[in-house]
Amino acid sequence: MSQPENVRIDNRLIHGQVAALWTKSLKINRIVVIDDEVIKDKMRRSLLKMATPAGIKLSMISPKRAAENFLSDRYAEETVMVIVAGPEMLQKVKDEGFVFESVNVANMPSKPNAKTITRTIYVSEEEEAVLRALSKETRFYTQLAPNDRQEDFMELLDKA
Repeated sequence: MSQPENVRIDNRLIHGQVAALWTKSLKINRIVVIDDEVIKDKMRRSLLKMATPAGIKLSMISPKRAAENFLSDRYAEETVMVIVAGPEMLQKVKDEGFVFESVNVANMPSKPNAKTITRTIYVSEEEEAVLRALSKETRFYTQLAPNDRQEDFMELLDKA
């Protein structure tokens, strides 16, 4: 069972940084957006298709489908980047039987009662609980751009 090249938590999903930097740096040929809400929203699906660079395939799927696809090695011949808006989608994929080995926590927006982790990451109590539970099997780091140094996300969370 193969792992994606990169898994990213970013509430913006596909945007300039992902399209221009990450896909080129990692030679991505498929982006997989895992999001229950996106697959129901025609407008958001359309916007994500427009934001996807030419030549890169886009899948917008549920956590259940994502787990099935990764467990069956559906993407074994591709270089895949997975994007989720928040950690709850990672938990849902795990609940369906697939665990991502490592995840880049890139952008989680400010919200009431959230801890500031970095200038782009704010974590609520609920999100923290999910991240801590998942961290038993998944390595979390933060790295905004491909040339930035990776930092251990759980250490940053502990210090916040």
